[in-house]
Amino acid sequence: MNTPFTKALPHLTTGYESVLRHPDSQKLRSGFVALAAGEAGHSHSTDEYEEMLVILSGSGELVTEAHGNFPVTPHSIAYVPPHTTHFVRNTGTEILQYLYIVTIVE
Repeated sequence: MNTPFTKALPHLTTGYESVLRHPDSQKLRSGFVALAAGEAGHSHSTDEYEEMLVILSGSGELVTEAHGNFPVTPHSIAYVPPHTTHFVRNTGTEILQYLYIVTIVE
C-alpha cells in the first residue's frame, strides 16, 4: 500500500525527468518537461493511456496528428485521449515547462 508524500519538481532548463512512477504510484505516471524556445518534444502515441498536460510557464502548442493543434499557456491544462499521436512544441521566446500525467484506461 502506498503512503502520501510530497516531492519537489526538478529544476530543468531543458530536458525531461520522471516525477512519479511505480512503485510510488499504482497507475499514475508523471514527468516534468522543459523545452527551449523553438524546441519540440518527440511525437508519440498515448496508446491505451490518457494524458493531461499542466502548463507551468511559457507558451506553445499541443500538436495532434488527427485533431489539429491546440495552444497551451501558463496555468492551463491540455487533455490527450487514448490512441492519439501527438507532441508539444514551444512557440514562445521563453522556456516552456509542463508536467504530464498519464494513467491507463481500463
